Amino acid sequence: MTEMRWDVAPEDRPAIPASEQRASSGFLVYTIGLLLAVILTATSFWVANTSAIWAPGVPAGLAVLAIAQMGVHLVFFLHITTGPDSSHNVLALAFGVLIVRIARDHDQSEREHDDGTSRAHEPADATLKMAT
Repeated sequence: MTEMRWDVAPEDRPAIPASEQRASSGFLVYTIGLLLAVILTATSFWVANTSAIWAPGVPAGLAVLAIAQMGVHLVFFLHITTGPDSSHNVLALAFGVLIVRIARDHDQSEREHDDGTSRAHEPADATLKMAT
């Protein structure tokens, strides 16, 4: 087998051994993710309970914070990136989103059908006869 060697100048050698460098960078990534998640969670509670934000804008603000929270979890904890190693993870995530959307749309259409709102195709005079 061929062994790969890299020419490294003495000044280019890291001060921290590679094994310790990987462990410390992993700890740093999780710490940054935790801090961002805590900040986003606290901000969500603040947005929901403050009067400083226009009331109809609160749901939109919470939606933006929720999407940001999902992004933090995907990147910092699940390590889903744009690299070639995580292409299967991205496809699985996209498939999960598709399934949730299909289930939500199906449930919504069944609820509309059960509520009787599917009578929109009936003529107006038939509706008046039913009311009298």
